[in-house]
Formats: sequence, C-alpha cells, structure tokens
Amino acid sequence: MAKPVKVAGVCFLYQREHILLIRKRHTTQFVLPGGKPHPHESIHAAAIRECAATLNITVDVAALRFLGRWTSPAANKRDRTIDATVYVHDGAGQVCGAGQVCGVGGLPVPGAHTRPEFDIVWVPLRTAQEHVELAPLLSAKVLPALQKHPYLGQVRP
Repeated sequence: MAKPVKVAGVCFLYQREHILLIRKRHTTQFVLPGGKPHPHESIHAAAIRECAATLNITVDVAALRFLGRWTSPAANKRDRTIDATVYVHDGAGQVCGAGQVCGVGGLPVPGAHTRPEFDIVWVPLRTAQEHVELAPLLSAKVLPALQKHPYLGQVRP
C-alpha cells in the first residue's frame, strides 16, 4: 500500500454554524480548502498558500487554530490515503468574498474570486451530509470534531 499523502485543510466557519467546502469540477466529493505541501514547506504554510491559491484570499495566520491530524481515505481517488492536518479559521465572513462563491442560504458571499475549476459552497455544519457528498475525512473526523469542540482552538502547533 502506498504511503499516505500529506495534506493540509482549513475549516472556514461562519458563525460556527456553516462550513465552506470546495470540490474540483467533475468530481463528486466536497473537501476542505487546502492541499499538499511543497518540498521543504511546513504543513501550516501549505494550508495558507493553498487557500490563497484556491480562494484568492489572504488567510489571517493568527486566526488559524489546530483542530486535529487524521489518516483517512482520500476523496475522489480510489486506493489512496491521506495524512491530514486540519486547522480552523473562524473569520470566514471576513476573508471570503465576491465572485462565484455560494453563500449561506444560497446567497453570494462578498469577496473571494475562486479558480474556475472549483465549486464552492457554504453548508450547515450540523447537517452538511444532507446537502452535499462529503469526503471521508470530513464525515468521519472533521465534522464530529467541530461539533464536539464548539470553542476550539489551540494555536497552531
């Protein structure tokens, strides 16, 4: 079996009730914004860089909080496993903006211009699985952790 692929993910929350998810066009499962680190790049730096590249936003480094690190089957790729480090950024209403971002209740979110190959949605945190198809990491690890720890947050490790 192949070695797990290291990835970083960021939970952008709106009033601790909605979470921002992305999906590459022509795939089925929604994931957190984030991605793989470059060689010699920290996982924390990768989270910031990937969010900037995907959402065209500047992530407030001080607002990132470590949520957890888990191994999970990869989204949209058979027979792959990820080693995911996940952070929470509680200022999503401040960093996300206009463009093609679908907002809470289907309203546009003012601010972020996304890359055209991504679909982006806000979904209710407690009922996300009823609205979109979630990656295994989200349904098995991230959403339960967010629901268990509503006032999370240690500063990044």
